[in-house]
Amino acid sequence: MKKYVSGKINGLSEEEYHDAFERGCELVASKGDEPLSPLSIQACWTEDCNGFQGVDNRLSGGKYFHAWSCYLKHDIIAMLKCEGIVMLPNWTTSRGGKFEKYVAEQCDMRVEFISHDYKEIRDYA
Repeated sequence: MKKYVSGKINGLSEEEYHDAFERGCELVASKGDEPLSPLSIQACWTEDCNGFQGVDNRLSGGKYFHAWSCYLKHDIIAMLKCEGIVMLPNWTTSRGGKFEKYVAEQCDMRVEFISHDYKEIRDYA
């Protein structure tokens, strides 16, 4: 079963959120499911998405950053192709995580929760 992994990104260092999603995906995979991390989802393909008109949004290395709404839109599209969603322990402090959980519930997707020690996945928070 393919499961989308949801959790906090904004407000964390790159190392912190990469570690959290890696641990979450490893746990999902260890249970025999296929994890999908939002870190692996491409935002839009344009350089001037969602309100960046007239703003140089290039990062070092020629990459572009995108508006939060751009990332969320593409994450939701990918999430809806999964059979379930698994919430990282930090989801309650994530605006996107809360919204992804809400969308999943409204679409009758299975919602599961990773324990704070990343050792188990439960049907309840």
